[in-house]
Amino acid sequence: MRILSIQVTSEIKKMTFKEKEWPTAIYKTGVPGPVFLDRLGLDGDRQANLNVHGGEGRAVYAFGKSTYQLWTTVISADLLNTPGLFGENLTLDSIDEENIYVGDRFKLGTTILEATMPRFPCFIFAERVGYDKAQEFMYKTKKPGVLFRVIQTGTIQEGDQLELAERSKYDLTMTRFLELGHVSNLTSEVMSYLKTITPIPQITIDRLEYRLIHGR
Repeated sequence: MRILSIQVTSEIKKMTFKEKEWPTAIYKTGVPGPVFLDRLGLDGDRQANLNVHGGEGRAVYAFGKSTYQLWTTVISADLLNTPGLFGENLTLDSIDEENIYVGDRFKLGTTILEATMPRFPCFIFAERVGYDKAQEFMYKTKKPGVLFRVIQTGTIQEGDQLELAERSKYDLTMTRFLELGHVSNLTSEVMSYLKTITPIPQITIDRLEYRLIHGR
């Protein structure tokens, strides 16, 4: 799993959805390396809504370039050529969500990262890629990318390899977590189970509980 490009959001933009403006940091631009990665993310990166993005448990988001190919039937080729189209900080040549577990630790450049959760797609993501069924399509492909906590700060650059350093004690893969987090699968029993997986950010647990209660 090798870094092909690194992206940050330097400017928060506004997106119109159902006649309402929403701030978003999904529009990212490439930055030359090496780039410093601290506890809250890449140097120069910004988040528009810390309730759903960012924070120490979701400091950096990685997505596989090979996954872009799964979207060719629903997103234009021109748009798919946009670096960081899926809002990722790190575009890797590939990433295997079926074999990355919550709590796995990785070496990347001079940093150490901990996998915490998959990306749960939202309406802003669907608007960004211009496909109104993008959220369900990501659930269907089971390729959501991975969010990480920064255990050891340092620098990263293009070409660095994401290498497994320590396997998690928890038996919860990113694809399984994505499935459990879908509104159709959330139950009180699922929430009780997720609360035992300590690497999951508390703010994510809170958001999933809100989804369970409100059904969205």
